[in-house]
Amino acid sequence: MVVGALRVCKVNFDFKQKIILVTGSTHGLGFYIGNALLNLGATVIFNSRSNNKRSLKKINNKIIHHFVADVSDEEQAKKMLQKINDKFGLLDHIVCNVGDGSSTNFNTGSLQEMNLMLKRNLYPSSNIVSLAPNHMTLNDGSIVCISSICGKENIGAPVSYQVAKAALNMYVASIAKHLYDYKIRINAVAPGNIFFEGSVWEKKLKENNKEVLEMLQKDVILNRFGTPEDISNFVIFLLSSFSSFSTGKTFVVDGGQTKGL
Repeated sequence: MVVGALRVCKVNFDFKQKIILVTGSTHGLGFYIGNALLNLGATVIFNSRSNNKRSLKKINNKIIHHFVADVSDEEQAKKMLQKINDKFGLLDHIVCNVGDGSSTNFNTGSLQEMNLMLKRNLYPSSNIVSLAPNHMTLNDGSIVCISSICGKENIGAPVSYQVAKAALNMYVASIAKHLYDYKIRINAVAPGNIFFEGSVWEKKLKENNKEVLEMLQKDVILNRFGTPEDISNFVIFLLSSFSSFSTGKTFVVDGGQTKGL
């Protein structure tokens, strides 16, 4: 075996000089993604519906930019993008993170419930993405939407939430050709069960530790929860030029839970 014949490619994710918007990013998964991008040198624009920035104080010694807008509302999304453009210039990347799995009714998939879930899980991304060509650099720009394994496979989540996430996945697939007319790529990440402080899984683990651990052993090949870092790292890869041959795809990051090919 000739070891010298092997060449190791050192991956260096450098986002210096990059301007990146992360929606829904003052808490939860979006916060971790935004912080990870800050650590790679990016100028990160955090976003939330309200002016509550308590979690952003956890980020030490870094300049924080924060814009208030409910991106499920098309007009607010439009105004925020214009304000960002006026202050920073064109965006290089966007992470559409806003989503909400809470449901008004678990079983029926009523019109009211369906409209609510689409507003919370599809429109926050489509409102931003549809305007992206006017607010992004038209050269190797990239967008990542945060979806869910609920949109890829029926795992018993609320009907309307699963439908809304499936709609988001199809939106990403469908809009990819239009966006690449502007040299912008778009992909989605569908996380599995992600554990972090304040997550729904932290609550479930406290309420029924044994049942949750049994679920991980039975349903998840890697037998563990995912971490925010697992998802952040995948998002960083998809934003970067290392994924330059990928667009319009939803990538499942779930430790081997879902069974789809």
